[in-house]
Amino acid sequence: MSAPNIFITASSDNIVFENATMIGGGPSRDIIQIQQSTNVVFRNSEFRNNENMSWGLFNIFDFSDVKFENSIISGNTGTGNLLNVTNDANAIISNTIISDNTFVYAIAFSTTSTVTLENVEFENNNFSAYEFTELGDSVG
Repeated sequence: MSAPNIFITASSDNIVFENATMIGGGPSRDIIQIQQSTNVVFRNSEFRNNENMSWGLFNIFDFSDVKFENSIISGNTGTGNLLNVTNDANAIISNTIISDNTFVYAIAFSTTSTVTLENVEFENNNFSAYEFTELGDSVG
């Protein structure tokens, strides 16, 4: 049986995770769920070898703003998506390496949400596609 989530924030603001490490989690719905939270930052963090994520590795929704910077996302697997961003949420991924992950899609987002990639290296991942909207329409 899988755990619902490993880490959740709801209605929280101005949270910074510096040098956070999440290794070897799962099975779970997602490793990180962020809802109605603003200015959440993961800096110099590592997310490695988390297995069997059924929704996605990161699930960001309901007016949340999240940034991943100078991080490594590697060796994670799941039947969902690496990153879900929906319901007016925003995610920025910068100066980050995304490698050796296996998910259905890399990034799933709704038309009311924004995902920004700045200097992101995708290496040796196994995704069915790199992006799609909440309705499943391919955009990339």
